[in-house]
Amino acid sequence: MQKLLSAQKAFTGFEDPVTKQRLAVGLAAQKGYMTKENAKRYMEAQYLTGGLVDPSKAGRLTIKEALAANLIDSTMANELKDEALHTKELIDPITKEKISYKQAIDRCKRDVTTGLLLLPVASSDAANAPSYSNYRFL
Repeated sequence: MQKLLSAQKAFTGFEDPVTKQRLAVGLAAQKGYMTKENAKRYMEAQYLTGGLVDPSKAGRLTIKEALAANLIDSTMANELKDEALHTKELIDPITKEKISYKQAIDRCKRDVTTGLLLLPVASSDAANAPSYSNYRFL
């Protein structure tokens, strides 16, 4: 549950305990409110899903915009741009290799009915894969 709450804060902002101001993930890491490693994972997910989040503004920011706003430093900007440096914590359910979030997204197949991206868990022909929207979940 704590991991879920932390992930939510990555998008809504971390509260500065002194000023009570909402901080972007990069700023929270710079101020020592979270580890650089955790911040990097959250920012990788933000970057790959539309851009970095600044909780004080609507919408997403490019890396260039986040740099200009001092939400990240140049080292983090370079790490986010270089996919080879992305954190590999996920396990591919088929190959069992450690993969990055970007690699997982790239391996996903689009469900024909829902349009959702789903990571295959067994080898199969994507054309004949069942639509999960036909299943009833309890």
